[in-house]
Amino acid sequence: MLETFCRDPLLTPELKRPFVEGGIRTRILDDRSLDALLRIEKTLSVLEPMGSDSCRYLYIETIRGTFEQWLDIEDETADSASAMCDLRDDWLDDYPDEKEWFEIGVARFEHQVRIYVADMFGSTYVLANTRNIYTPREYDITARYDAYELLCKLEKYLQRVVDKILEDPKTYMDYIEKHYPYECRKGSVSYKDWCDVMEEKLVKLDATDLDIIKRVTSANLPYYDGPLTLREYMKVWKVAYCGITGSESMRNLPPEEVFERSSKGRKADLEKYDLDSEKHFMLWAKENAAYHCFDVSYVTIHLLPAPKAGRWRPHLTAAHEWAIDDLFNAAQALAAEGIPFSMPQARDILRMHEMNGRIIIDPDYADRSRIGEIVRRLPEPGYAGVKKEQVNELIKAINWDPMQEVKLIKKT
Repeated sequence: MLETFCRDPLLTPELKRPFVEGGIRTRILDDRSLDALLRIEKTLSVLEPMGSDSCRYLYIETIRGTFEQWLDIEDETADSASAMCDLRDDWLDDYPDEKEWFEIGVARFEHQVRIYVADMFGSTYVLANTRNIYTPREYDITARYDAYELLCKLEKYLQRVVDKILEDPKTYMDYIEKHYPYECRKGSVSYKDWCDVMEEKLVKLDATDLDIIKRVTSANLPYYDGPLTLREYMKVWKVAYCGITGSESMRNLPPEEVFERSSKGRKADLEKYDLDSEKHFMLWAKENAAYHCFDVSYVTIHLLPAPKAGRWRPHLTAAHEWAIDDLFNAAQALAAEGIPFSMPQARDILRMHEMNGRIIIDPDYADRSRIGEIVRRLPEPGYAGVKKEQVNELIKAINWDPMQEVKLIKKT
């Protein structure tokens, strides 16, 4: 059975060590370590490539190791018996007998050959022959790293795994499909199933919000009555800004003064522009793009001018799903002033409200929850009040992607 060779309690501290050595994620190997890497590449060459860069990787299961190994890898010391007891309590909290998984792969592209190690918590490091795929090793002056002992241990371990795969690749994949942690996997789940289990709603729209969506999704949206100048843009921008901030004091100030109080206004040095010139508006937009010149609230709500045939209409957008409330506050303010605008995300937001869509489960990109592209990770029991029963229900509801299959190269 695979359990007899997959769970190696001595390998985990060795694999974890480069994660904590100075925080460097890519290291260039010395000559002796590179020889070991090339031997590992040869060991894995009996497998079919799993990517365009000749990547081949294996899923590795280990045990986290002893208290002494944990002290060593975390570089922990204690100056008293009570301090040592506290450290042991920390170790016990970390579930010393719990299994830990790694994805270990070798890839080759252009001048670079590399091995990467990714743990189940999203940390990855790379050991390679050269830092840049276009730079030959002889021209790479990066300091060399000695990983020979680690790679030799890894070579022997991977050889044992490959030998078992050679005997029966299906048994290996069946084991991985059954035991690989769900928190490391990818998949998707319907909005409705997610919200039913988590007892939440992705977005709540009231009657006013729904009226806004109806307005901005109509067939013929009007355009703004006025030229696209910096002065006119600032007038519209001020309305959206005050709608989000709710600042009554700002409403009575000239648009130019409100705009100058923002970070983009201070950076822009507005005195150098003719505020009534369409040409100068384009010049301002080009010169201040690096300062998020179209942000109403920094990196969150944007007011993008869309010119067409000598007229223009502002596009109001939000960067993330958690900014939808601000988006509608700005939209309501614009509507109250009779300013025409569009919301390109309106139909996506309506689908979220109606529970008509899917959430992507991807631990690698879980922080990228854009409107219409919601990406999350499997919740952790105990975090933010999430119950273990809820996580188990989600696991059942999620449509999990199949694991990348490890296959042997077919003999011709």
